[in-house]
Amino acid sequence: MKIVNSTGVLDERFGTREAVKMLCEAGFEGIDYSMCSGLDKPVYSDTWRAELREDMKIAASFGASFSQTHGPIPSYQLDDKAARERFMDAARRSVEATAELGAEYLVFHPMRVARGSHEDQLEINLNEYMPLVEMANGCGVTVAFENMCNYKLNEFGEPVKHVCKSAEEHAKYIDAFGHGVVACLDTGHATLSAEEPCEFARMLGKRLRCLHVHDNMGVKDDHSIPYNMSIKFEPLIGALRDIDYCGDLTLECNYFLRPSVPNELCAPALRYMAAVADYMRNKITAK
Repeated sequence: MKIVNSTGVLDERFGTREAVKMLCEAGFEGIDYSMCSGLDKPVYSDTWRAELREDMKIAASFGASFSQTHGPIPSYQLDDKAARERFMDAARRSVEATAELGAEYLVFHPMRVARGSHEDQLEINLNEYMPLVEMANGCGVTVAFENMCNYKLNEFGEPVKHVCKSAEEHAKYIDAFGHGVVACLDTGHATLSAEEPCEFARMLGKRLRCLHVHDNMGVKDDHSIPYNMSIKFEPLIGALRDIDYCGDLTLECNYFLRPSVPNELCAPALRYMAAVADYMRNKITAK
């Protein structure tokens, strides 16, 4: 089990290459490469392969590797052909990039189309994502769908539940896709859905292969450092141990490095995050 952190937030502030270097210098053994915060990132440029290979050289010089990636986030209606194609182009690139990096897992958010009943959403996700899943599997990449917490507005402006807010529905989605798709448990999203992350993990069982570990106060998606807010992580550690979780310990808490944190304090903060991840890893793997 490697300790891993995301390039997200860091890449916006320092650039992707520097973000990779900072994570490695902090002691992380794996990198979660973020492709989800805009199409202006190097991975979406014409020189993307060369860009990724430079990132890989940096990680390799520290003995680190890319263990998972985060694909673009869907936010379109099915009748918005231009928005749909922009997402699909970015998603296909994320598949290629994940394979280029040698990462095993590509994390996607399931989509919630506002125009359509909650019961329709699974079929919509199958139709929209299955070609991407097949493409990923053909490249040796496994797609991991993440549990969600947000609400969407329907055509009447009314809030409707996002999909995969519950562990039961999350498991249902993974099973519907079948071979080549696994689950990513986001601890913050679970908490905001009023479900304990430990119960999410137990329900997912062997489906669970990836994590996004971060903390919040149960009000908004803070993406803070574990043990900093309200989430109880000891029960989650016990659940991961009980289900023989075999993935990495991946943090997604770089929102802690908000703009008000001086640049000089980012490296010490990352070292602390690595210490937290190592602490959790040791408790999960303890005999």
